[in-house]
Amino acid sequence: VLACQCDNSRTCTDEPRSPNSMLSVCLDIPPHYGGDIVFEEVVEFKLNKHDVSVEAVHLAKSNPLTSISGMNTSEALLRTRVSGALFLTAEDAVIFDSVLKVTGTVLVNSAGKRRELMFSTDDKSLLSHDRARKLMSGQGSFMMDVSLADPNEIEDSPASERRVGSRSAIFIGFLVGVFCLM
Repeated sequence: VLACQCDNSRTCTDEPRSPNSMLSVCLDIPPHYGGDIVFEEVVEFKLNKHDVSVEAVHLAKSNPLTSISGMNTSEALLRTRVSGALFLTAEDAVIFDSVLKVTGTVLVNSAGKRRELMFSTDDKSLLSHDRARKLMSGQGSFMMDVSLADPNEIEDSPASERRVGSRSAIFIGFLVGVFCLM
């Protein structure tokens, strides 16, 4: 399975993603398969950065921020929001890690053979259709890197505000705790 970050016209791009921006991933079946293989289902689609993992699709169920199009074709499009949690860094981090790992698993199927077998109506033929379909089905995976924009360099960045805001909330909570102990 071929995968790339793409824009709405399905052109591959390497534009860095900012917090809560849309990420589009174009999936294609390599052309040497002759156009007979199609995407049947997206089983897994994850965004990973260190110990933070966002599951856009898990066990073939997508989250509310994810859309999938192009099933039963050789060109699929996955779209999801890049969670602001992927931009948070450890307090002691000197350099922002700008690489987001995107991985996924898809089920593929042979389009032509499935169409030929679907015309049969007796039970025995349908059973052999199911067996044939399982033999023609397969699984593919994809992995790619996506660049993240440094939230410290983005004006009005929600991630940088959240980091400063969380420090303030902790400090205020500490003061309230000390005051209550007095």
